[in-house]
Amino acid sequence: MTKFNYRAKNQQGSIKSGVVEAANRAGAVTLLKDRQLTPIEIKDAKSKSFIDKINDSLATISLKDKVVFARQLTAIINAGIPLLQALQLIEEQTANPKLKEAIHQIISDIQSGSTFAEALQVHTKVFSNLFISVVKSGEASGTLDESLGRLADQMEKDSEIQSKIKGAMVL
Repeated sequence: MTKFNYRAKNQQGSIKSGVVEAANRAGAVTLLKDRQLTPIEIKDAKSKSFIDKINDSLATISLKDKVVFARQLTAIINAGIPLLQALQLIEEQTANPKLKEAIHQIISDIQSGSTFAEALQVHTKVFSNLFISVVKSGEASGTLDESLGRLADQMEKDSEIQSKIKGAMVL
């Protein structure tokens, strides 16, 4: 039996991810369908080396990276470029490997029919519930660019407060 990582939609349209064991990829698809899940992506689960696992656990996405992401997305959408193209442009320019991987998966989910907010929900370790909620309301109201701009402003204020707190703790 081989382990497969998957991302799939449930009947409510939420994206789920996990691991299944099956003889082959077709068997994994069958297992997911039996669980009332529609497969979006199925990959062989490769075992990582100890060093890779350590590097993955140490790599983080800073608040600054998230602010830059929100600012870039706001600017590109304001320029009239569609969301999917905007995300692809940002993915190409992103240096942080964890953020780049998350953006890549978000693009894949959107191409598979998910909304931007639904695609973000898979990445709750990267994007806060506030971030996801703001995107969801921005999509619903047609003001995604404005919503992301306000969110970036708030995240910058949060970053400044964190810096001040860290500075005060050193004294």
